[in-house]
Amino acid sequence: MKDVQMDNSGDIVIDNESGDISMISSDSELEQHIYSLLNTFVGELSWNEELGLNQMQLLASANDKNAIQSILNDYLRSNLTNFDTLKVIDMNQQNRNIQINAEIKMINGQSIKTTLGGD
Repeated sequence: MKDVQMDNSGDIVIDNESGDISMISSDSELEQHIYSLLNTFVGELSWNEELGLNQMQLLASANDKNAIQSILNDYLRSNLTNFDTLKVIDMNQQNRNIQINAEIKMINGQSIKTTLGGD
């Protein structure tokens, strides 16, 4: 399966030489989908304000790694059919922003490392 490639800011990647929209497939597509799920915050999209992760819930639990892990596991389980578990590797909170590095395991055994927040 193929999908449109996005950069880390969520913008569509355009090939500089051809001017075509860049495409991705397989493992990269899943990594991009997970990154997008974790970095779209509830209320951010005007056309579907219920879509996204509740950042306030994460900030309220910023001092509790297990609570953060539980919130993220529940969120991904409800949005990915082949999701197994998420393990928080480390967290860093500054002001009203939290950066979380995590490892995600899929049912097929695939492992994906990703980052959420931190901008």
